[in-house]
Amino acid sequence: MNFIGKLFNMNENIFNFTLCIVACTKKEKYAARLKEYVSSYGYRQKDKLIKTRFVYLVEDEPRPDFIPQKDIWYNCPGIPMSMRFLKYLKDFDNNSSWVMQVDDDSSTDIDKTVEILNQYYDFNDPMMLMGGRNTDLESGQQRILKSMKIDNFFFESNDITNFEGIPYFTHAWEPTIISKSGIKKIKNWKRMEEYYKLCKNTKPIFTDQTPYVAARLAKVPIVEAYFLCPFEWAQSYSCINRNGRYSHIHYVTDKWKSFEPFKKAMKENIVFSSEEETKKYLSGNININREESTESLSGSTWKFSGNGKTYGMMRLNADGTIGIYSNDNERFWEYKENSIYIYNKENKPTSILKKINDNKFEGKFVLSDNMTHRLTRT
Repeated sequence: MNFIGKLFNMNENIFNFTLCIVACTKKEKYAARLKEYVSSYGYRQKDKLIKTRFVYLVEDEPRPDFIPQKDIWYNCPGIPMSMRFLKYLKDFDNNSSWVMQVDDDSSTDIDKTVEILNQYYDFNDPMMLMGGRNTDLESGQQRILKSMKIDNFFFESNDITNFEGIPYFTHAWEPTIISKSGIKKIKNWKRMEEYYKLCKNTKPIFTDQTPYVAARLAKVPIVEAYFLCPFEWAQSYSCINRNGRYSHIHYVTDKWKSFEPFKKAMKENIVFSSEEETKKYLSGNININREESTESLSGSTWKFSGNGKTYGMMRLNADGTIGIYSNDNERFWEYKENSIYIYNKENKPTSILKKINDNKFEGKFVLSDNMTHRLTRT
């Protein structure tokens, strides 16, 4: 812990680190997941010198018994998930050096995260740190920015609903860390209330995009942080691998083959010295031999690419439509014969992607023999 961090601990009303968890307990399965998050896999902190605050961003649910009384149960009535972190940044009097937003299917090594933040970053500098990337901006946010008459946001393009190649907007695919100075700059942005009201009327879909748009418009720099992982690479996670390169991983799920060993390691502070030892404990690839089905693929998100070119992110919606990505050639999807079939707006197949492994599907683009398309799980 550096000198500034120690000074902060002298004042009980000032925090080194705040962890905001976007959560829901309205359905039994979501409440059960949040209970697992709190009791086992969600985070680890052993350094008592780090003064941490936990905030649960929910809509209007009663506080469950398993949430510690010292933690904040932050109700946001009528506010969609996509806006709760922004509401917290806007309305809550921040007295924390760093604020991190995560989902309740992720895990954070708080000790290592704060160590890295103190070593390489300054909370007095305005910044938003992101882990991982997504490539396009949802249509709702595009409508908001156009109604606000924001110039140059898309860098000379007024419409990114059909794009190829370089993305027009980059943001994290969970998680996010923002500095104390960055929060102050967003709060003081003169058009914050206007943007917030437009979001409330439009109801954007993605939790990750809303604060990033606000940060960019408020002139808060967005910085890619390589110690934050948006995937489930537990073998490289510093909590259970002493030399792990990630202090945060996402998509902790009971679908993992090694979900129970991972929980055990987190609860019992089991730490290995190498990635090989950690993999052995986790029984190899944590997604190995999963049986795919339409149900298991529904809601999953993939990077869509072809012949060395990335086109964007693609979500396989439960209703058979394709979300996030927008192109007439890729409107619908279906899983059959161990392949993902992609259809155009006329419901004619344009790509047939065979399963290569649990995280990759690949196949020919029907409209061109020279083009191979690929879906890579994110």
